[in-house]
Amino acid sequence: MKNNNLRIYFAIVMSFAVCSIKAQSIQQKFQKDMDQRKNHVNAVRSKANEQQVQQQAERTTFTIANKPTTDPKQNQTGNTNTSTQKQGVSPATKPSTGSMRQPGKPAVSKG
Repeated sequence: MKNNNLRIYFAIVMSFAVCSIKAQSIQQKFQKDMDQRKNHVNAVRSKANEQQVQQQAERTTFTIANKPTTDPKQNQTGNTNTSTQKQGVSPATKPSTGSMRQPGKPAVSKG
């Protein structure tokens, strides 16, 4: 009888031990998976931040490159069109306010 009770007790203790080991391995796998996901998210964020910084740098260099020079020294050395050369202002042509018919053709009217 004692042997039988010891076997049952031993089997129960061993099943608890096995379940505990399985639970620990599952928890370790879960933790490892979470760490991998966290590392992946951090890598994606860092790449996105690098791209954003690069795009901002490209935008600023683009706007600086397109910015007209206002310093007269820069105009004389870096630009062939110096400030002493002035271009005449030509008057803007205005479209006629009349009808849109072709010139030389009479208007057809029904009476």
